[in-house]
Amino acid sequence: MTAVDFHSEVSQPLLYAARLARKAMQQQQALVLLCVAPQVSALEEALQALDKTAVVPACTSDAPAAVVQRSLITIAHDAHQVPARGWLVNLTQSWPDGFEAFEKVIEVIGVDEAAVASGRQRWQQYKAKGYPLQHRKTPPNA
Repeated sequence: MTAVDFHSEVSQPLLYAARLARKAMQQQQALVLLCVAPQVSALEEALQALDKTAVVPACTSDAPAAVVQRSLITIAHDAHQVPARGWLVNLTQSWPDGFEAFEKVIEVIGVDEAAVASGRQRWQQYKAKGYPLQHRKTPPNA
C-alpha cells in the first residue's frame, strides 16, 4: 500500500520540492513532481537554482517516452502521464489521481489558507481510504 507523507507549513513549496528532487537523485530514487501548468517553469528554475555547480536533471512528461523512462526526476500534470515508479510529490491542491501506483506520496502543503484547507481535505480522504499517514512539520523557511 502506498505510504503518504504530509510535509506542512512549507513556506516555499517549489524550492522545497526541488530539494526533495535533489535528495531523490542522490539516492537514485525515481520521483515525479506533480504540479499545475503555471508552476512548471518556476519549478524548473528552482531545480537549477539549488546549486550552480550541480545539475538536477529533470524532464517533463511530454518528453519522448524513452527520455521519461530513463529520467529519475519527471515533472507532470497528471500521475497517469508517467510510468508509476518511486515517489510522487504532489504540489497541487487537488487529489492526485493515480497515486496508488507509486511507492510513496509526499504532499507538500504551503502556508496559505487555501493550501492548508485543501491539504486537510486530502488528509481526510487518504485516512478514509485506510492509507498509512505521516505528518512532518517543516522547519521555518524550508
